[in-house]
Amino acid sequence: MNKLLLTSLSLLFAIPLFSQFSFTNETNLLSSPSLLGTHPIAISDINGDGYDDIVVLDEFIIFFQEIEGNGFSKLEFPFDDGDNAWGMCVGDVDNDGYSDILYGGYFNGLSVVKHSQFIDIYTRTVHEEDEFLVFLQGVNFADLDNDGNLDIFACHDVGPSRIYLGDGVGGFTQNTTIIDTELNGGGENDSGNYGSLFTDINNDGLIDLFVAKCRQGVSDPADPRRINILFVNNGDGTFTEDAESWGINSGEQSWSADFGDIDNDGDMDLLLGQHTGEFVQVYINNGDETFTDITTDAGLSGSFNYQVIQSKFADFDNDGYLDIIIAGSSQFMFAHNNGDTTFTVLDDTQIYSTMNSFALGDLNHDGYTDVYSTPGGYGGWGSEGSDSLYFNSGGDNNYITFDLKGVESNADGIGARITIYGPFGVQIREIRSGESYGIQNSLTAHFGLGSAASVDSAFINWPSGTIDQLNNLSANQFIDVTEGSSPVGINELSEEQLSFTVYPNPADQYIKIAFDELILNSTIDLEMISADGKTVKKLTAINTDQQINIESLESGNYIIKLIIDNKKVISKKITIK
Repeated sequence: MNKLLLTSLSLLFAIPLFSQFSFTNETNLLSSPSLLGTHPIAISDINGDGYDDIVVLDEFIIFFQEIEGNGFSKLEFPFDDGDNAWGMCVGDVDNDGYSDILYGGYFNGLSVVKHSQFIDIYTRTVHEEDEFLVFLQGVNFADLDNDGNLDIFACHDVGPSRIYLGDGVGGFTQNTTIIDTELNGGGENDSGNYGSLFTDINNDGLIDLFVAKCRQGVSDPADPRRINILFVNNGDGTFTEDAESWGINSGEQSWSADFGDIDNDGDMDLLLGQHTGEFVQVYINNGDETFTDITTDAGLSGSFNYQVIQSKFADFDNDGYLDIIIAGSSQFMFAHNNGDTTFTVLDDTQIYSTMNSFALGDLNHDGYTDVYSTPGGYGGWGSEGSDSLYFNSGGDNNYITFDLKGVESNADGIGARITIYGPFGVQIREIRSGESYGIQNSLTAHFGLGSAASVDSAFINWPSGTIDQLNNLSANQFIDVTEGSSPVGINELSEEQLSFTVYPNPADQYIKIAFDELILNSTIDLEMISADGKTVKKLTAINTDQQINIESLESGNYIIKLIIDNKKVISKKITIK
């Protein structure tokens, strides 16, 4: 074997080289460098200029980023309840192209700070009616009824969590039927709802909901007020709680959680931050609707000996694998993903302040994820000191990012999933409003690519069902994608892509698929996509010559897309009579 080929193979299969993360303190770029906020922080593009901004509570302040990295301008609001806020998220509730901000706290109602045409004119609606008076912890925007408008999921500390459906113009109405949050009879029995986030846990194209549970003063880990819950989307406008069968029903006073694909196998793994037991816990998704606790094998057992407030996956060194950041009890931790489902806890990351909370985003547009941190905590509690802004010093690895603009879906593309394929295999990201414990991270999807100079293909699965496909993308760029602008195209396919046979074709009642022998022993999932880019059928783990019923589908041309071992995508055109 020649030396060049041997070197190429070693690079392809090698675990990324370990390196410490490096940050520089850029707090001086803020116009209030001595600010001490509370734990809800947002990093998001508030004014639609393509650059992420920072929202800080205690006082209510937005730091708008000036273009080309010339610092931040400060907009301070005369709201006096920011120091009582325990949760915050960002999303465009009226689909006007500008972000709105939702926050709330200790029984002071849910407040929506709505953008009104210009960046310095905002209106605030404080929902103080009884149905909006929640002791808010985590909070999310998500499109629960799939009508293109953002809805609210609000974690309630002292009772069942609440759902409010959005009307697309900034109004919200409580709903009790989509998700039954009264699992144990309601009232205090369903209290202890802390950190919440939406993710597609079973790769069926539908958003599911995970809630990290903690109830102060409750010592029994079997008490339902402490046991984490998972609401799986049934696809018919309802959700079913199923955390126990998935194996992620921890009762260790969880405050925060995150889902991300740590092993790049195409499904979401779980990170928990807790106040008892293992303070940091990692679960691997087995791909069969179960998870396995790999905390010890991952090298993270006993790694953090303080009560966790925030926990998040992010690829800080752009090597293509998600790392970990943890904060709580005025402490913090970074752990580097070694690329083999193990992590190395870092001793020195050049962040020197204490940290109870943080938010993440690429603030200076250099392709690396930055950190805004605070020693402040919930309800005004926290350490002495002030907030800090840390820019990631970066390195030699490549990146690619996607900023989504919904059309049929909500304007921010919240709930969308981006999947990229290339020499690195497969990576996935989701667009989420509200994560971990009451924070908002950037709505821009960031991917580290390691040494890869390009991405073979990227698929954007929108909440509406539309799928956009982008091919042959160069690394190190920020890409804006408007929903429906690059639909999966029938005419873009070539014969070289086809390594399976669909018959009969044309068809009217059923089809069968015969696999090429090269993929015969692989795990193969199937999607059928209409000519207008809508997913009309999804099947997992299909078999060769399996009969697939198509009687319910309208006549026309379709794409059959096979996903092989969660990595390679091949497609073929068929016609239904």
